[in-house]
Amino acid sequence: NGEEDLDDLQKRLNIINRSRKQLFDPSVPLGPYPVCIVCGSGPAEFFSFDSLQGMLIAFRKKTIRGTFCKSCAQMVGREMQTETLVRGWWGIISFLYNPLIAIGNATQLRRAGRMANPQAVKTSLRPPVDPGPPMGNRRAPLVVSIIALLIAGGIIGIAVAANQPRDPVTSSGTASSSFSSGSSSLGTNSKSNRSIPVSTFTLGGCVDINLTGALPVSCSGYFNGRVVNVSNSSRNCYSIADIYVQEGGRVYCIDRF
Repeated sequence: NGEEDLDDLQKRLNIINRSRKQLFDPSVPLGPYPVCIVCGSGPAEFFSFDSLQGMLIAFRKKTIRGTFCKSCAQMVGREMQTETLVRGWWGIISFLYNPLIAIGNATQLRRAGRMANPQAVKTSLRPPVDPGPPMGNRRAPLVVSIIALLIAGGIIGIAVAANQPRDPVTSSGTASSSFSSGSSSLGTNSKSNRSIPVSTFTLGGCVDINLTGALPVSCSGYFNGRVVNVSNSSRNCYSIADIYVQEGGRVYCIDRF
């Protein structure tokens, strides 16, 4: 499970720290090319791997840099990538940052995979570590990443749907076919009273919404909506009104009763 993976990673990092001290002992001769700080084998190249842990509104980032042989680079990179894909999604900031970390680790792992197999040299401290299963064979990172992305997609979808007007109106003021004639009334404002047209929409003005559109009317006659906001963008209507009308370069947000 995840806790055991982290414990195993910490043990391996302790090996790295001990090996680094042994390798750079002045009494130990260096080989003909850079050698691994974990096992002392070669050839080795410089790598930098990161891991991310999301914590709602914050995150914790760890970085391991060093010269590694192929096997040791793959071990460190795969462990760091596993932690990133399992724990890095669970935060607002880290969710956005996590893909960049994962791509960076994948690039480093791809480069490690193209290296020659490690060979023992005079500075070898121990055999190269087992790199562990490839990322494609690790089920937990894949499953957790899919779940996190599905949750994020659902939240975004709900937010977008919530901000859409329920009964959009065209720029000419024609209502969508979802309206039904006379479906609403307001208290004593009976449909038996006739609506009294006025020249234009105004903030706080009354509106008659029917099958042919939304028309500005006098509040002394029949009406089933009011203009609750006047704006330059229909986006400002989504959270406060049911429909909107565009007229004369202005957007009138209308709350339907």
